[in-house]
Amino acid sequence: MRTYSETWEKLDNEGKIGGQGSIFKVRNKENGRLGALKCLLDSHQKDSERRLRFKREATILKQNIDGIPKLLDDNLDLLENKESELFYVAEWIEGDTLFEFVNKKELNLVKSLDFTLQLCNIVQECHTKGIYHRDIKPDN
Repeated sequence: MRTYSETWEKLDNEGKIGGQGSIFKVRNKENGRLGALKCLLDSHQKDSERRLRFKREATILKQNIDGIPKLLDDNLDLLENKESELFYVAEWIEGDTLFEFVNKKELNLVKSLDFTLQLCNIVQECHTKGIYHRDIKPDN
């Protein structure tokens, strides 16, 4: 059973807890690259539907879509083994969430429109690839 700790070192122990999993900032032990480790919540680890949803999410990150972090590592080959704790690591994107960004900075109309168009282009590219996000909001 492969775990994230074989390759990745957690840089924070608190993480951000979402509806499906927890996200932690990690560093690759070999090359120092930063990543975002996502683990299913303990309460979801044995739930087949949650495990499949988690795999779909990681599979999307494997695609080359501008504006979406790339998948760096995972143990999703262990999907069927409910004793294994699933994880994946995506690129670490430094900075604020959209919610934090908008609330911290004063954006003029031109910057706001440009930012909105960039987000719309990312969503459009996802839709052309059959990817639909079920919870688009500033915190995500």
